[in-house]
Amino acid sequence: MGEVYRARDTRLGREVAVKVLPSEFAADPERLHRFEQEARAAAALNHPNILVLYDIGSAMPSLRGTGSPEAISPHTSGLPRPQRGLAVTEEAGEPVHYIVTELLKGESLRERLRGGPLPPARAIDLGVQIAQGLAAAHEKGIIHRDLKPENLFVASDGRVKILDFGLARLRPEEEAGPAQSEAATVDSPTREGKVLGTPGYMSPEQVRGQGVDLRTDIFALGCVLYEM
Repeated sequence: MGEVYRARDTRLGREVAVKVLPSEFAADPERLHRFEQEARAAAALNHPNILVLYDIGSAMPSLRGTGSPEAISPHTSGLPRPQRGLAVTEEAGEPVHYIVTELLKGESLRERLRGGPLPPARAIDLGVQIAQGLAAAHEKGIIHRDLKPENLFVASDGRVKILDFGLARLRPEEEAGPAQSEAATVDSPTREGKVLGTPGYMSPEQVRGQGVDLRTDIFALGCVLYEM
């Protein structure tokens, strides 16, 4: 959910990705909540197999720069933050909500799989990396709930990055470990009976709209491993 652009952080001299929530989605409180929740979940995590978050914010939509932002593949680029190099022309309108992350070079696992199944050794390597990233999230009490090839990015250096925590939630307090308190900014408004996720990767209890725990991510990982 969101449009992603490549940008340059002129203060720190680095390329970044900026994910922008489309204006038609920003008017939807639930979509805006998920967009912000994605940032809160990523901010609570620090792991080489999880996308690194740099910033989150909002700005007026009229931006002026030296050229048009270059749109590239999902989750690999972003619109620049006005305070970091772009001139701003304020006009009437709703603010643009954005997330700034590291810029990835490579392709999604879905794109990689279009050429057919991976060699067993490569599939095992990617599977181990995905499992390590999930384990880090679970240690913080965060359940992804939408793990699929589209949300897994294979960087040019071979590293896998887990993306899009927009459906993430905290596991129930009685099941979470001490690390949950460190990720308390990620709330969980979803009630039982509401189905969220992607068909084909959802656990049975997720399909039925029942409460889920970290095993839902393990089920989705199994689906991804089978597909690889």
